Amino acid sequence: MKAKTSFALIDGWWGSGKTTLRGLLDGHPELAVCPIQESLVGVLSHDPGHHYWLPKKEVSGLRACLGASIGYSRIERFALAGTIAFDAARRVRIERPFNFDYYQFDQMWVQRVLGEEALSLRKLIDIYYHSFMACWKDLPENNQHYAYHVSLDDNRRNTVPFFIKNYPEGKLLYLIRDPKGIIATRAGRLPCKGESRTTQWEDLTCEQLIRSRELHRIRDAYVQVRQLAKQYPERILPVSFEALVEQTPVTMKQVADFLAIDYDTILEKFSYLGEPIGEVEGVSFTGKVNDAPRDLLNDTTFAWAQMILREMPFSVSTLRRYPHASMAFLKHEALAKANRLYSRCERFLRRCVPG
Repeated sequence: MKAKTSFALIDGWWGSGKTTLRGLLDGHPELAVCPIQESLVGVLSHDPGHHYWLPKKEVSGLRACLGASIGYSRIERFALAGTIAFDAARRVRIERPFNFDYYQFDQMWVQRVLGEEALSLRKLIDIYYHSFMACWKDLPENNQHYAYHVSLDDNRRNTVPFFIKNYPEGKLLYLIRDPKGIIATRAGRLPCKGESRTTQWEDLTCEQLIRSRELHRIRDAYVQVRQLAKQYPERILPVSFEALVEQTPVTMKQVADFLAIDYDTILEKFSYLGEPIGEVEGVSFTGKVNDAPRDLLNDTTFAWAQMILREMPFSVSTLRRYPHASMAFLKHEALAKANRLYSRCERFLRRCVPG
C-alpha cells in the first residue's frame, strides 16, 4: 500500500464508457472513487485566466474558474437531492443515495488551500479530493491510506497533456470506444434532472452528430492520446470499451497492473460503494455492449460513418451500393475542405495587408 495517496483520472469522449470503468473500479479497498463527474482537471486545464490566482491563492479567481463549468455546481445539486445518478446506457439511469455535506466540503478545501505555503496545481487537486472524500458520509472508513483518489473528466482538448505535465505521479485511464458506438449512445439520451442544457438530448440524432463532424473530432482525439501513450506508457493506459465489457476480467487485470494495486474480483462488478448494481428492473446491462451502433444506426448513417472513419473505402462500388451515404460524405468533406481553404486564405491576407 502506498504511504501517500496519488490521483488517477478516467477520461475519454463523452459516451465512451467512463461511467462503466468508474463502476468497475468502485469498491476496491485501495481506491477512493469519486461518484460525480465534476471535471476539476479539465476545468483547470482550460482556465481562461491562466491560473493568475494560483501564486497568491486568490480564492475568488479559483471560484471563477470552477464556475466556468457546471461540474462544481453539480456536486451541490446531488448533495441537496440526496441521490446520485449513473447513466449505464442511453436509456438506463441508476440512482443511489448520496449523503454528502457540500457546504462543509466547500469550506474545507478553501481553508486548506489558504493554509498552503506554496500552492501548486498538483497540491490543489490533492486538497480538493482529500476534502471531498472526508465529507462523503457514505464512504466506508478505511484505516489504511488509499493508493489513489479516482475521478472522471469530460475530454476537453488539452486535459491529457495538462494532467501529464502538472500531476507527474498521476495515472490516466483513457477509454477508447468505436466512434460509431459513441454517436449511437449519445443520440436520444435521457436528459439529466435539473440541467437545462440537456433538455435537447432526446431529440438529438446520429445524423446531426455526424454533420457536426463529431466523428472527425473523436478520431483526432484518439490519435493524440495514442501518441501520448507511446511517450508516457507508465502514465497513460488506453482502455478499449468493447474489451472492458466483453472481457472484463482480462481488461481489469491490465488496469490493476497499470495502477499497481492488488487484483480483486470486485473489479469485475459494476458497483456503487462496493454494492453490485449490474441490472435495472431485473434486466442486466453488464457483459455486453449496450447501444450497439448496428442496432441504432440505419444503413445510410452506418455506411457514412464507416467512410469517415476509413473503415469503408469511397469507391464506385460503394457509390452504387450506398448512394445517399456516399453523396453525404462527398458533400460534407468538400465543404470542410472549402472552409479550411477559406480560413487559410483569410489568415494569409491578414498578414499581407497592413491595418
